[in-house]
Formats: sequence, structure tokens, C-alpha cells
Amino acid sequence: MKGKVAIVTGSSMGIGKAIARDLGSAGARIVLNGRTLSRLESTRDELRAEGIEAIAVASDVSSWEGAQALAEAALAHYGQIDILINNAGASTRGSIEATAPEVFQNLLNVNVLGTIFPTKAALPHLRARRGSVILISSLAGIHGLPFNAIYSSTKMALTALSQSLRVEEPDLHVGIAYVGFTENDPKKEIFDADGQRIYLEKREGIRKQSPEQVAAIIRRMIERRQKSRVLSVPGHFLALFNRIAPGLVSFLYTRNRASIKANSEGAPRYVKSAQG
Repeated sequence: MKGKVAIVTGSSMGIGKAIARDLGSAGARIVLNGRTLSRLESTRDELRAEGIEAIAVASDVSSWEGAQALAEAALAHYGQIDILINNAGASTRGSIEATAPEVFQNLLNVNVLGTIFPTKAALPHLRARRGSVILISSLAGIHGLPFNAIYSSTKMALTALSQSLRVEEPDLHVGIAYVGFTENDPKKEIFDADGQRIYLEKREGIRKQSPEQVAAIIRRMIERRQKSRVLSVPGHFLALFNRIAPGLVSFLYTRNRASIKANSEGAPRYVKSAQG
């Protein structure tokens, strides 16, 4: 890892920040990315205080111009790109009927184009270095989650992207991580069904991994050039049963439909205006 250059999108907080810190502690030079410069600069200063070499690049990778700007900034400062962590993402909850159309578009832009665009922008440079592209997905990329259809669709798209890219670019390491329940950053926001940004409430009564645990697994994926990892014990069971008995997974979701719906629609709402 020493001396390699790693771009981490969505790295001002949460899992992305933990991945940046973990890779930097192992010797990588870090390119932080997000849309809010003040948050990125705060994270950059934290990492530098720990002896990690890092720069902050504010750009919206859900646009082609923003993704190009990110790759160009990394090359201008470090001269190479070895690792791309596609961590930028957005989430929502609610039924298809209840969800505003603009939320569908936002999630497609951030979760799908926000992965495809930076990958395309960095691809020639990653190929030259026989580098690594990691896609951060979730358990929704294994089996669609009820009352979370659009989010699940975007994460399923990352599975297809990883499969296609792996064949197109045989010299490139393409990995996908299916992340399970993770401790939330207090500032973590999601889209409500009506399109408002709201704070994601803390999940109680669920065994969760820390962002640091997730980050360590991502680093090992890169070091071992692993194709995929399913994180968390529930995730392993979901992947297993979805492979050998997909009907059982659908049956269990259907049987628990009422409680899943109540959890989706009745959770506390902590509304915050969009900041980006």
C-alpha cells in the first residue's frame, strides 16, 4: 500500500473517512472527495495530523465534469492513480408509490452515475498501474429490500457493473463489497420519500460493524485483489439463502411485510435542509 495513490469518494465522514484513514495509515496517499469543501478540509487536516498525506477535492462525481475534475486533481498533485474507492452514495426509504420521482433521479445519479463516472475518468490511469477499483454496495445489492426498491435497484446495478468491468479490464482488480448494518455517522443523511434530506436515526437492537472494521476489510480486499466480500453475519446468511433458496428469502420478506413497512414509514423524521 505504501506510496500508492487512493481516491476515496464520499470520504468526508462515515465509512469513506474510515477507509481513507485506514489506507493512509498503511502508507497510501489519499485524495478525499465530497461536495462540501469545509467538511473535506476538516477531514484532511485530521489525517495530516496523524501523519497521513492527503488532499481534499470538492466535486460532484454524479456529473461527468465533476468526475473528470477529481481525476485531474489527483493526477496534478500525485501524478498517478492506483486505487479508486467508489463510496459516494445516497439512500432513501418508502414504497415506490410514496416516493417522489425526483428521489428516484437523485439516487440513480449519485449511486449509479456517481460510480460509473469516476471509474471511467480514472480508468486509463488505473489500467496503467494495474490498480484496483472497489465498489461499495450493500445487502440490497444481493436481494431487493421491500420499501426500498429504488435504493436496491441502484445497488443491484453495481453488481452488474463489477461483473462487466471485470471482463472488460482483465488487468484491473475490480472488487465489490456488500456492506451490512454499520454504525452511522451522526451527520449521516438520507432522502425521505418526499425528497427532503433527513438525519438517519441510530439503529437500536441490531448488531453493527464499525466503519473502522469495514475499512480494514476493504483494505484486505485490495491487498488480496478479492472480487467480492459480503460483510456481516446476516449478510452471509442472506447471500447463502439467496443463492440456494431464493424463494425462501422472498417468503420471509413477504411474511414480515407489515413490520418492514411500519419500520420504513413510522421511523422518526429529523428533517434537515439540503446542503450537499
